Amino acid sequence: MTRLTALLASTLIVCMHSGVAAAPPADPVAALGWLEGRWRGEGPRAQRFEAIYTSPEGGVILGLTKGFSGERVTFTEFERIEARDGQVVLLPFPGGRPAATFTLTEHDAAARRAVFENPENDFPSRIVFDRPADDTLRITLEGAPGGTPRAMVLDLRRG
Repeated sequence: MTRLTALLASTLIVCMHSGVAAAPPADPVAALGWLEGRWRGEGPRAQRFEAIYTSPEGGVILGLTKGFSGERVTFTEFERIEARDGQVVLLPFPGGRPAATFTLTEHDAAARRAVFENPENDFPSRIVFDRPADDTLRITLEGAPGGTPRAMVLDLRRG
């Protein structure tokens, strides 16, 4: 019995030092995997938009958005969602300009809703992603440029 106890104890110690017994830390970005896909639809003034979000594999979601006026691309944005310093952040690069950092402040994976905020940014200061249906993604940009509250809604469909 003493040999069996010693063998079990040494096996446990080896497993703990090799990392076998410890569960890997959860990837907080993986919970936002519901954003993945190619989305198309309209924004304000009937402007067309296309947005593509990659999988969260590797701890990063990349996004690319194009806005059209007629057949001409009039807006582009690259986005990166990642974990930094224990928080999930969204880094949008509108038109290639440097990114402001938006922090994930609300997330409900079951409802497929995420809110990113940066109160220091005038517009947007809040970006809300909603998936009210399997084939629908709504992106709402909110802020108060010049002190006037404003919202821009993109209603997109899978496609």
